[in-house]
Amino acid sequence: MRAIRADRGRNSREIPQKFEEQVERTFRRFCADPAEAPTRACAAENAPFYRPQGTAGEVWALFPDRVAALFDVKNAASG
Repeated sequence: MRAIRADRGRNSREIPQKFEEQVERTFRRFCADPAEAPTRACAAENAPFYRPQGTAGEVWALFPDRVAALFDVKNAASG
């Protein structure tokens, strides 16, 4: 969260009042973790985020290949 906040600050981008809530909500909607299934916006096998095993609950990770695929789809649709 700190890294995202710092990046937005460096790039002079707005940091909304409920920033952490918005980021958490997005993570949960696109998380492969079975516990997030009721709120998930995509299939678990396509979800770009996951909770790594053996870490604190606040630690998130992503599947680089899935994120790359998402950006490829977006770029193909807009180009």
